[in-house]
Amino acid sequence: MNLFEWNDLMIQKLQANFGFEVFTPGLDRTYVLYRRFIEKYKKIPVITIAGTNGKGQTSYSLAKMLALNNKKVAVWSSPHILYLNERFQFFNNQEHDFVSNDKFETILNEIILLKEEKQKRISFYEALFYIFLKWIEELNLDFIIFEVGLGGRLDAVNHFNSNINIVTSISRDHVEILGNSYSRILFEKLGIVKSNSKLYTSFHLNFLTNLTKEYILNKNVSYLNLDPDLDDYFKSNQNLVKQLMLDLKLIYYEHELNKLNLKGRYETYSDEFGRVMFNGAHNIDGIRSFLKKECLKFERNNYLVSFSKRTEKELRTIIKIIAFYLPKNSVSICFFEHPKAEKRDIIIKILDDLNLREYFQVEANWKQYFSKSRPYGQITVFGSFYFIGEVQRYLIINFNTHCHK
Repeated sequence: MNLFEWNDLMIQKLQANFGFEVFTPGLDRTYVLYRRFIEKYKKIPVITIAGTNGKGQTSYSLAKMLALNNKKVAVWSSPHILYLNERFQFFNNQEHDFVSNDKFETILNEIILLKEEKQKRISFYEALFYIFLKWIEELNLDFIIFEVGLGGRLDAVNHFNSNINIVTSISRDHVEILGNSYSRILFEKLGIVKSNSKLYTSFHLNFLTNLTKEYILNKNVSYLNLDPDLDDYFKSNQNLVKQLMLDLKLIYYEHELNKLNLKGRYETYSDEFGRVMFNGAHNIDGIRSFLKKECLKFERNNYLVSFSKRTEKELRTIIKIIAFYLPKNSVSICFFEHPKAEKRDIIIKILDDLNLREYFQVEANWKQYFSKSRPYGQITVFGSFYFIGEVQRYLIINFNTHCHK
């Protein structure tokens, strides 16, 4: 059984026992499930990272920096791109490892039995989080980094009292769950902040900083907001990591940032037919920031974009942003099979309403795009992380494509 087959089998097993991966709040419901881990990890410094964009980059960069300072670090993140194992990472100096297939499957069987015995309602995400917490028991860690899945206040990671909190950015995403106002979204993100801890942010709006100061009033929280780089979110996130390393009195190895290989984030694959670049820019601010950089380039690119489910208002804004920054007929809007994929008829309706149907190419089958000879430039794939995973998998299997580092 190859890794893709194993991964598919594990996902099927998870879905059969815990349902599809959807946001399922319920900290009271899951406290008993995680209670022993909460007690066990009280003595290990916990860093929790929330924010609309940049959580993954910040988590990975911070773990890398801590490991280069001879710290043992475990990172919980989501979603995965190709393999479930990506959500379970361990860093130790130059070592970067993931949970093994055997260990993953053993703990998965344990949580399935636990669910059946206790008649507990456990979600897909919560089951994976249990596997992570069980896996790291044997790692003798110096730090644990939790990347929030969605929001913060009601995320399963919020069972743990974090010593250090980072909120990378605030913008609109998942508005059907988090709300449509910046203040409401901020409130959900700041839910990770406990008393007697540190908080780092990189907000570009003063009112967000002021609201944060009000929120932490009387909580004995040390708070620092760093001025963001409005043209480069990547630099803003790295500045957060740099500041935290300075405060921890550890070395910040800036030259190591060039060696970062973030799954689905400016990740390039290459084969005999050419190069394909992937970027998981999928919400309004993420896509706008990404395309600002793209429109400054002079090489001719082809772009594939696909959307996960979100409100029609968000989709309309995103499509208008893409049309503003990228040339006519350079972008193919694609569709893929996934419970979270946006439906074709919704996108077509929006294109017709905006009179942009002729501006884009609408691919009935995105795989046909890669059967062409890729006549010029590189292909850039952006949008849904789930779609990025589908494309990468297809290229690996059918074209012997590999990640170009």
